[in-house]
Order: sequence, then structure tokens, then C-alpha cells
Amino acid sequence: MATLSLLLKNRDRRLRRDLIHFFEALVLYLQVGYDLAYAWPETLGLLSETVSEELLENLRPISDDGGMAAVLARISQKYVVPGHRLWFRMLSELYSSGAPLMDAVHAITFTLRHEQQREIESHQRLLPSRVNTALILFFLPATFLLLFTPLLLHLKGAIGGGG
Repeated sequence: MATLSLLLKNRDRRLRRDLIHFFEALVLYLQVGYDLAYAWPETLGLLSETVSEELLENLRPISDDGGMAAVLARISQKYVVPGHRLWFRMLSELYSSGAPLMDAVHAITFTLRHEQQREIESHQRLLPSRVNTALILFFLPATFLLLFTPLLLHLKGAIGGGG
């Protein structure tokens, strides 16, 4: 059970990292004035070699599916990581209302990066105790064995040879 939890956590981290890359590239398209319907597939094509296939499959528009509004609605319901569905639901609402998306996508990227940074900092806080535990359990006994074995052999020889 712990292994499955760890695998899911690693998958979520990888998807978040790839999603950050996707949204950062999408912001660049939106900043120069492209519509989301053009920028979305272009961004996916641009990042197809650098992001995971799982993310590409989740974000890829299905042909003849009713445009970007339908794509965003589908992703907001079926995206793999439930916590990230909110972002796509928000984009879907903004896109359907005709509101500008650049600031929203930039805010999503900032929030995901901040979430990633908090997770890294929490991992770094726990790291010294984990390293100390490994040192105590694995290296300290071997070090004592290496240090005291010659001394014990010498004492055994001195005690056994002197009696």
C-alpha cells in the first residue's frame, strides 16, 4: 500500500512539473495574442518531446469534439490528478465567458510552482533526520567494527599471550 502511495505521489509530482511547463509555454502564446484554440495544440506539439506522454494524452484535444470549450470541460472532469481539475474548470469558465486567459494561466503557473516549492522545502526539512538515521543504523556499526576490531585483536593477543 505504501508503495502504491509513493508511486502515485511521484506520478503527481511529475505531472505537476510537466503541467507547469505546459502552462508556461501557453502563457507565451497568449502574451503575443494567440487565441487559446490555436495556442493549446501548438503548445502540446512544442512540448511533445519534453513532457510525459500521460500529460499529453490528458490534454490532447479529441478531433471534432466541439472546440476548446468542450476540451476544457472534458479535461476538468477527467484529468488524472483531481486537485488539478480546478484549474481546467476555471479555464473552461473563463474561455466560455470570453474573458482574457493570460493572467489566469500565469496565476495557475505561479500557484503550481509555489506548491512545488513548498513540497521541496518540506522534503528538505525532513532530510537531516533521515540522513542521521541512515548514518546511525548503517555506517556507525561498521565504523565501530573497523575501529575496534584491531584493538580487540591486539588485546586478545596480549591477554592470551601473557597468560
